[in-house]
Amino acid sequence: MSWGLLPYLVVALVDLGVILLVLIRRRQLTSAELPNPLDCPLREPWPLVTAVVPVRNEAENIEACVRSLLRLEPPLLEILVVDDGSTDETISLLEALLHTEPRVRLLRADTAMGWSSGKARALWSGAQQAHGDWLLFTDADTRHDPGSLYRVLSWCRKHGVEAFSCGGTYTFPDTATELLETTLYFMLTLGMPLQRIEDPEDPLAWINGQYVLIESAAYRRIGGHQAVAKHISEDMALARLVKAAKVKLAFKPRFRAYHCKNYNNVWSAMAGWTRILAMGSPWIGLGRRHFLLSVLILLGLPMASPFMIPSLLLSSCSLPACMLAVFLFGSFAGTALGLRHALGLPLWKGILWPLGAALALTVYVRAFVARFLHGEVVFKGRRAPITAPGSNGGPGSKDDAPKD
Repeated sequence: MSWGLLPYLVVALVDLGVILLVLIRRRQLTSAELPNPLDCPLREPWPLVTAVVPVRNEAENIEACVRSLLRLEPPLLEILVVDDGSTDETISLLEALLHTEPRVRLLRADTAMGWSSGKARALWSGAQQAHGDWLLFTDADTRHDPGSLYRVLSWCRKHGVEAFSCGGTYTFPDTATELLETTLYFMLTLGMPLQRIEDPEDPLAWINGQYVLIESAAYRRIGGHQAVAKHISEDMALARLVKAAKVKLAFKPRFRAYHCKNYNNVWSAMAGWTRILAMGSPWIGLGRRHFLLSVLILLGLPMASPFMIPSLLLSSCSLPACMLAVFLFGSFAGTALGLRHALGLPLWKGILWPLGAALALTVYVRAFVARFLHGEVVFKGRRAPITAPGSNGGPGSKDDAPKD
């Protein structure tokens, strides 16, 4: 075989590796789903659950979110909506709900508290007024499935879990945003160390701030959001705090308790994911070399395979070149099928994987620059420093920080 064919062979082998990773991780993630609720029925008396929803200019979402929470079974004890300085119609919409729904209460976040995260401040303010045995922290842009709380609570009771977090079902405003977010979800699930996250002896932790269910006693025992007041990444810091206090944590990304549309267009999605990757990577041990290797292997090379086939055939019509072109095409098609099976993508969108990878590659580069060169992110006009375990008085230690 000519040495000129070596780069093509490398790309084909990397594509094959991605296919294997998809299949392996799909099996692991599927096993992380919750069982049928009939396997672990929730008996009365039902636990009392308080939902805490932080809001800031959520007029577009808040009414639908609260109504979905009101439909949950078992019924919530109360829904505390905590306003953190809204300037749109959020408050007027909530006040209309207050007259018809006695379980809904509107609170104001204590703005006198000098916290890095307004969301953490709002969550803490709500938790201080909660009366439930469990606290459900959730975002205003979520729509909850009526039976999701029953399944989560029954499973937590059966397994002695004190803190639970999961993923959702996401909708997208356009194809470009779907390709971008699906590729990034794919990257995240490929690299997510689920076994370490649920290992009580391992400091590594992860929760999804859109859905966190935790026992009130455990929340107060660890100091709640007040203990992570100096961290912008309050969800990651809280997860570390949970693990450090030996509170039993479960994270099930494949259990979709809610529906959500994160962004309105691809540009806001790119900005949002840049923030997530830059600020979240220190908390899951992602250092410089790991960061760059992930970008190169999982995005850069597989993205190139469909574009390399024409150049390969134009450069040589030899039997090895033709065989390699077939191999490249097969590995690319296998990646598309793997994405279809792992993430539920239609086949035609799986074929567009290189375009999603190109968008995601842009996000990774921006996140790398924000974290390692600037040390801060700019999101919605605000500058936020990037913190890590053991910094700013938060949970963890220097030994927990990612190493390069």
